[in-house]
Amino acid sequence: MRVLVTGVTGLVGGHVARRLSEEGWAVRVLVRRPEQGAALAARGMDVLVDDLTTGARLQEACRGIEVIFHCAGHVPPSRLEALYAAVNVEGTRRLLRTALAVGVRRVVCTSSVAVYGGATGVPTTEEFPLKPRSPYGQSKLQAEHLCREAATRGLEVVVLRPCFIYGPGDRHFLPAVARILRLPVVPLIGGGGYLCDIVHAADVAEAHLLAASSPSAPGAAYNVTDGQRRTVREVLELVGRGLGRRVRILPVPWSVAAGAGAVVYPVLRLLRSRAASAVSPRGLRGIAQDAHFPIDRARRDLGYAPRAVSPKDVVAAVQEWRRGQEGTARG
Repeated sequence: MRVLVTGVTGLVGGHVARRLSEEGWAVRVLVRRPEQGAALAARGMDVLVDDLTTGARLQEACRGIEVIFHCAGHVPPSRLEALYAAVNVEGTRRLLRTALAVGVRRVVCTSSVAVYGGATGVPTTEEFPLKPRSPYGQSKLQAEHLCREAATRGLEVVVLRPCFIYGPGDRHFLPAVARILRLPVVPLIGGGGYLCDIVHAADVAEAHLLAASSPSAPGAAYNVTDGQRRTVREVLELVGRGLGRRVRILPVPWSVAAGAGAVVYPVLRLLRSRAASAVSPRGLRGIAQDAHFPIDRARRDLGYAPRAVSPKDVVAAVQEWRRGQEGTARG
């Protein structure tokens, strides 16, 4: 089967492309710059240089393709919020339109649990109302709407909604947590006892491959996590073990956090700081409640069975990520 992968220089797209190549699929990848394609071509992948924001070679990229793995996306944190619309929305629109025009059979689209609006405080299944709060989440929801529209025109579309993704090549989640863990103590509302889902990039890649072949998947959306129930405190402690750092947690009562937020929030708003939303009353409530996304539907329909699930698995993955960072720094 000949497939196309977008976003191949990112965490999810990179893992998906490598897994497909290892499985013997005929893989074509889209990169924005020629120098990004050398290592991929060495793995036997067909490399095309194009940008989803222009799409000059999209017809060529999609021609002869049976399944597209659309993993490209502009992700937070970012000061270039216009790129959320340009890449996540218009890039998706352009790709789906081309896929329909040339007869692609199926598109597996990487979305995010951000479409739910972050932490909801309750187990958040795929039927939960979609009310994104961030520009990123809003752009992903718009992309999902485009997918549903394309499905009405005959394209098989599957949407995957991963949570926080970690693993080798992670440039977002683990670096952010590592920065937090440099603090002498980490203040957490309620001591960090609320749930926080994570998932290894290799398991996200596995979900993509399963979504490409499952007969019951088209038209559906699927949460993708490791299926465990871990608290924020547990996640920080596991990452700390992987980094070789001792984690000291400072429990902060809700009343103290709310009082501090009431003082700081107006100042940050006046300064037009992006951090203002995090300390707003709504933002604090979002931080201090469960963010748990059951994967029963993915288990049932796709046969999804995450492998990196034990604390030992998480620590080992963080250690592998750390070695990669150290190797990059030495290089």
